[in-house]
Amino acid sequence: MGLPLSAKFVPLVRLLLFLTTPVAKPIASALDRMSGHELPSVYAQDELIELIAEHEDCAHSDIDADEERINKGALTFSHKRAGEIMTPWPQVVALRVEDALSPETLLRICRSGFSRFPLIGEDGGFVGIVHLHDIVCTLAQGNDHQLFSGIASLPVRFVSTTTPLDTILTELLRSREHLRIVRNHEGDIVGIITLEDILEEILDYEILDEREGKLNANSRV
Repeated sequence: MGLPLSAKFVPLVRLLLFLTTPVAKPIASALDRMSGHELPSVYAQDELIELIAEHEDCAHSDIDADEERINKGALTFSHKRAGEIMTPWPQVVALRVEDALSPETLLRICRSGFSRFPLIGEDGGFVGIVHLHDIVCTLAQGNDHQLFSGIASLPVRFVSTTTPLDTILTELLRSREHLRIVRNHEGDIVGIITLEDILEEILDYEILDEREGKLNANSRV
């Protein structure tokens, strides 16, 4: 019963094929030329980077060089570790709890170009991060001889030199913090890493504000 019924529709199917072929065949050919071959649904990371680069090189591409750079940075930054981009500890300006807001200390702070400063306790351990905003507020209140131990500080947290940048970025965004102190595998303090440092890796571009540009500074806290 099924075969005789299907046979009755054969002429109709042939007619539809005849009518649609002049339209369908050119469209199919055009799609084949555009894709070249069937595109995979999943790319390896290096393949995706190469594909973006090739797309940017095309004359009619809507991806410019800046977008290619940012895409590449976003795809590769997770392979980098804190130790690769941190600011080495000898370049970090740290404050001590027993220090006061003396003219000498304020001059050192101003010349540093930084906005956040690790605060070191009397025992040599870290007790927090002092923000420049808190220093300015303290001075505005007339407490120009206030010890740093009495200035509000942000919590201090640590990462290893081998901690991936994407892990640090997630932690910083989740905690709404800006800075991590970096330790090596022996537990020694070797540097600091900031949210700005990681963003520079993603953008593949050094971020400088007007003041830092005048100072010809490197990455700032």
